Amino acid sequence: MEDKILERQLIRKRRARIRKRKRQIISIGSLLLIIFLIGSCSRQKIHNKKLSKMNLGPAMEWYIDNNLGLVSNKKLKSSFDIAKIPLTKVNSLKGHFLVKGSNHQNMASAYAYNAGEINSYIKNNSYKGNQKIVFLTFDDGPNTNITPKILDVLKENNVHATFFLVGKSINKKHYKIMKRILDEGNSIATHSYTHDYKTLYPGRVCDPGAILNEVKATDQRLAEFFGPNFKSSVFRYPGGHMSWENTASADSALKNYGVNWIDWNTLVGDAEVKSQRPTTAEGQVAYVEKNLAKNSNTKIAVVLAHDATGKELTVESLPEVINYFKSEGYKFGILK
Repeated sequence: MEDKILERQLIRKRRARIRKRKRQIISIGSLLLIIFLIGSCSRQKIHNKKLSKMNLGPAMEWYIDNNLGLVSNKKLKSSFDIAKIPLTKVNSLKGHFLVKGSNHQNMASAYAYNAGEINSYIKNNSYKGNQKIVFLTFDDGPNTNITPKILDVLKENNVHATFFLVGKSINKKHYKIMKRILDEGNSIATHSYTHDYKTLYPGRVCDPGAILNEVKATDQRLAEFFGPNFKSSVFRYPGGHMSWENTASADSALKNYGVNWIDWNTLVGDAEVKSQRPTTAEGQVAYVEKNLAKNSNTKIAVVLAHDATGKELTVESLPEVINYFKSEGYKFGILK
């Protein structure tokens, strides 16, 4: 009888120890789970904080378009949370981050030059460097026909350019083209909003208020697509700075707004009067060489061309224009 009582006592004690061990395991497990959740939240907060400091610009679009295959699903694309992208992956996209307050992505920083300085070199013949630098520039875009062809040629030849966009053409229809301009290492500059000479230069005299308002309106359009951190500080007067009166007042208004204007010191001739306009690709290359030679210092070349509708000859001649500058030892830059 005593043996049975002792045995029951031992069984109860054993069960009590098992229940205690289970409670301990549950308590430790719960504690570990809480620690894990706290750690995960902390890591996510750090991740999101780091992301918030990064000026992603088109980088997220680039990642989604090229890695997630969501291009056709606009609803899913618009709702995608960038925090879901691992920070290591985001870091690998740094070349596609916009340079804050500028007009290009990080990948282009090594060959981006201040437009005000380049303009000063041209105007004052003050460039003292040994490296020859050429800036290919394209006015009046973007459009869905010529601009992509220009970009194809630039990419094939591993060179870059600055695209002077007209504000009224900055829209959803052209968004992918504009994004491609940036994604492929080029820069975006502004070329007024309307490109209307009568509005900008009534009586051939610059209207500083109208010019500044059109630059601001173009900036607003660009910000709608690339965010508030995108800022182009480069402007080209439609028709060229040299063509109008009262430019000093307009220049001052632009400078106070943080924008530099720039013209060109050579051109392919694709917008000249018909009697002077080259009619062959070879003719455009010769036109560039002839006009560049008119400068006292040819180490800095800013080439005017156009990516507007009807400029197929410019596309055709561009590989030869690029080859000309490569053969002469020029480095290709963009304007910022």
